[in-house]
Amino acid sequence: MAKVWIDVPDAVLADWLRTSLDRGVTLEEMLAVALTELPPDSIRPDSKSDEQGEVHRPRPGPEEVAAAIDRGRGYPADDLPERGVDGSDVDHDDTSEQPSIVLSGLERTRIPKRIETVQVTEVDEEAMLPGSLLRSLPLKVALRAISTKMATGPLDDSAARGSVEHALSAVWRHLGEIDEKRGLLHSGGMAAAFGADGSRARGRLVNQLLGAAGRSGGLLEVLGFHVRTGSGHYLTDAGLSFSKRRNPVLDGDSETALTEREQLALLGFIHARLPAEWRSMQLVLEAVATSALTNTELDMILTEGWGPGTPAGWTTATVRTRRVGLIGRLAELGLVERRWQGRQVLIIATEAAGDRMGTASRSTD
Repeated sequence: MAKVWIDVPDAVLADWLRTSLDRGVTLEEMLAVALTELPPDSIRPDSKSDEQGEVHRPRPGPEEVAAAIDRGRGYPADDLPERGVDGSDVDHDDTSEQPSIVLSGLERTRIPKRIETVQVTEVDEEAMLPGSLLRSLPLKVALRAISTKMATGPLDDSAARGSVEHALSAVWRHLGEIDEKRGLLHSGGMAAAFGADGSRARGRLVNQLLGAAGRSGGLLEVLGFHVRTGSGHYLTDAGLSFSKRRNPVLDGDSETALTEREQLALLGFIHARLPAEWRSMQLVLEAVATSALTNTELDMILTEGWGPGTPAGWTTATVRTRRVGLIGRLAELGLVERRWQGRQVLIIATEAAGDRMGTASRSTD
């Protein structure tokens, strides 16, 4: 049996994880289908075999993988069209007039002074954020995109989804330019949280944030930020409050994803709304409080709480997926940092982690 290694950036990994969730399969099943269904000419000339006969294959593009998955599992290979703020299709044939970054309209000063909000939904005691959510900034962007368009009341499904997708695409392009200047375009950059290139990736992220078209249950609703009813998309008081907080990316020129106030606010929301997520954060932070741990060691810790044989029953692949997203979000919230030891990445808690977790828990108790 030949082993196939695929080295992918965080953005591509996040896109594949979202695809597997959409399809209801594990990451291994998804990649197995993708690799067997890819056309022969997708094996590029720079593929290599080592002395043991193991094939080291360049990563297929996200669009290739998504199309292969659709073919292999009988899904139509339809791209979700990229939508503008008004819900109309974006014309990709004429790019001469399109600026590289369109953040106008996302500033907090554009949020209407009076917005009709709704009551928060019930708490799901076992709900957790998915591994494919590498950072929390997309949550902020989606809330800002909705709030700036609510001057006349709740948004219908088309307007809400179009506004969020347009905003995510604009911020993704903007952050990609920043990451490229910092040498982080393919690893560790902020743009990775918004998926890989192409409207398909952004469409999957919209589904993850708002729920599939015509359905509720997206991450914004799980966090108590957003509710979809028969009359449209609403924000809750918490969602509107978080949307209004100043953000370095949307309201300034900082290369930081979230302000300290946003970090603390988001921690408070997680503590109040996602008890299981909070427990997983505490478990990891306690483990790395005094010594740095490898990803493998962190996987073992998460396996004890949620892996095979526990009520959650996560597979080994799910544990790894959850750990990737959890560590990414903890780093963005200023709770852990990565250190390199040779070619190995070590995770350790920051000095501020304990105080921040304590502040967040006290604010919602």
